[in-house]
Amino acid sequence: MIGYRDQDGAVKAIRIPLDVGSRVLRAEDDFIRSVIHLGDEHGALVGKLEGRAISVFLDLRKILTKHVAVLAKSGAGKSYSVGVLIEEILEKGVPLVIIDPHGEYSTLRHPNNVGHDVALLGWYGLSPKSYVVNEYGDPQLTNGRPLRLSNRMTQQELVQMIPAKLTGAQIGILYSALRNIDQVSLDAVIAGLAGEESNAKWGLINILEHLRTYNIFTSDPTPYDEIVNPGVCSIINLRGIPAEIQSIIVYKLTKELFELRKKGQLSPFFLVLEEAHNFCPERSFGETTASKTIRTIASEGRKFGLGLCVISQRPARLDKSVVSQCTTQVILKVTNPNDLKAIASSVEGLTAEAEKEIANLPIGTALITGIVDVPLLVNVRPRKSLHGGHSVDILEEIKDAGKRPKLPRETASVSTEQQPVQHPLHAPIQQTVLPPDSAEKTQKNIPRHATVSTTDQTSGRVVEHLPAKQEVKHERKKTEKKQETPVEQKIASSTTNITEPALTSNQDLNTVVLPSRQGQPIAVLRPKKGIMEQLLKEKPLSKVQQTLVPAFLATCQQGPEQFRLLIERGDGKIVTNIDRFTTKKVPDLKHLTKEELAFLQDVYSEKPVSSSSETAQSLAKKGYL
Repeated sequence: MIGYRDQDGAVKAIRIPLDVGSRVLRAEDDFIRSVIHLGDEHGALVGKLEGRAISVFLDLRKILTKHVAVLAKSGAGKSYSVGVLIEEILEKGVPLVIIDPHGEYSTLRHPNNVGHDVALLGWYGLSPKSYVVNEYGDPQLTNGRPLRLSNRMTQQELVQMIPAKLTGAQIGILYSALRNIDQVSLDAVIAGLAGEESNAKWGLINILEHLRTYNIFTSDPTPYDEIVNPGVCSIINLRGIPAEIQSIIVYKLTKELFELRKKGQLSPFFLVLEEAHNFCPERSFGETTASKTIRTIASEGRKFGLGLCVISQRPARLDKSVVSQCTTQVILKVTNPNDLKAIASSVEGLTAEAEKEIANLPIGTALITGIVDVPLLVNVRPRKSLHGGHSVDILEEIKDAGKRPKLPRETASVSTEQQPVQHPLHAPIQQTVLPPDSAEKTQKNIPRHATVSTTDQTSGRVVEHLPAKQEVKHERKKTEKKQETPVEQKIASSTTNITEPALTSNQDLNTVVLPSRQGQPIAVLRPKKGIMEQLLKEKPLSKVQQTLVPAFLATCQQGPEQFRLLIERGDGKIVTNIDRFTTKKVPDLKHLTKEELAFLQDVYSEKPVSSSSETAQSLAKKGYL
């Protein structure tokens, strides 16, 4: 039962039940079309009405200016349904920009060649088709060209792009450096921070240096009128890029495009944001770099001809203010109770019966609300272009894995120069980096323990050597095999679970960050030459493995004299030899009596002993003498 039309032509729900025995007729297709206004052939053909052979056309003018939300659980057909909508928009020549975190939409450039889909397209009077696509992304992972954003930015933009909560000291030193910069850019800010005297600058420099390694910002950016081009779909493929960097790219790109559109320097366009909950989460789940910009586009974009489509598999995690700004909702199968509550609170006119219906929707069937007079169940039509959002068939992948040729083993190339290591941005966010002058003081006291694997020429057996000076010499005879001593086995087994901590990408600082028990990392200077270089001179290596042991350097004082102890953080033992990594346990003195403590102090101070022999015997039994 749909309802009735009032004097203004609006469809209203029936509030009074019909009389018992009232005559009920089955509605004809033409009557349904006229009552619920399914649009005309100039609209966007999205599918057939559930249970009817009635084509559903949506008004593209409303879609392009009043925003769309596509909500569904994973695997319910979100990307496929959005692909259908994208095809209809491209048919009208409207520019499209797609933020694609997983690389699902690049197949728009290929016609659909799936036999079942091609047959169904004929039922709709359609045929397979490809579309013009400009893809931007990492050339090593995608078929796209590199995306380059302008390195010119305001002070507020720079602060917004730092994905970390800065301390008061860091904020102060950052603005101090920005005061002396005429044109803000990453290079200029890094140079400005380097001239500051505060140690708080090192963490900021680390973060900015890391951003620079991705080569996103340049003085020769990608032209924005190339990205927003009538009849062209521009895909920003973020596959393989860390989440923090993705958010920075989305923030900078959407902000620039929105500003240019407000000034009339770009054509009206439609922005599609996949996995929107990752870029604009509900405030209770935190903020991202792009959150504020996405909210602004959702609330103000329609005034300037910028349409928005947000897609999410977790409606409960998506910002409610963004969803509420979307006039059209395309809802597919959702089963999570929290997600269902979020949809019910954000979508107007959704009844309790409709909520239950959403949890039982078959794959490929969507509930469309907002743009139509009453919520409609629609079977989404087949795509004309090839769908790229298929899940990986793990069983087939494993079956095919045995048929693939094995990758050739690569011989490690080793050099004495330190190379910057790229890693996700979250690694340096909480780093506390010592300045070079402080780090140099600890250079000689860093425990370094490495194992070097080489291949025996006769048996092919991989032999591991410890980086001790006496282990550097190798036997040249092919018949001899090196046997590990019990000491080597003990050391090797004690370090198998220790992994090298993340490195910063700052080649000048050349620091290594070590975790501590308190959760605050420390940074020390990596020696540029050591045992590894000595081993390299002896013979070629097939594999080099290096392990850093977390430790701290303690400065102690006894009377006027000062001395330093290198203490391992794992078990508190004192490191006595860095090269062989030998340690000694610190004696526990809290169980000794005052007489025993005084006796030990006299002994270690080489003073005459005044205590009785019983005290000495007691200490000997306890292992202190």
